[in-house]
Amino acid sequence: MSNWIDKLKSFMTPRKALFIVAGLLVVVFMVRGCSGVDVSREEAEAIATAAFEGDEDYFEPEKVESRVLRQGIPTRAVWVVVFTVADPDGSRTEFLNHATVRVDADTGEVIEVDVGEPDS
Repeated sequence: MSNWIDKLKSFMTPRKALFIVAGLLVVVFMVRGCSGVDVSREEAEAIATAAFEGDEDYFEPEKVESRVLRQGIPTRAVWVVVFTVADPDGSRTEFLNHATVRVDADTGEVIEVDVGEPDS
């Protein structure tokens, strides 16, 4: 077992190790930079709120949730911001009102505003 460790030690010079670490750092920063999420959660929620308030079916939400999802082919990052008013007599998944706003996570453009019909 120590035979392959000795071979690795003789092969790996400090210069080679530095080159490998620098290459890995470049790859990590490129992947993070190309993630397509230039709009923060707070910005996405503000954009979505403004778009939702301008909709004719606007209601006063009790809860706002947001999450980045990858959608489409080719995939793109999209903030999905959900506005809800929970049904006090229902389960956790039942709502009196429900709206979803999709915001492009790269540009901040509103893709879609979808306001569901109130449950009766």
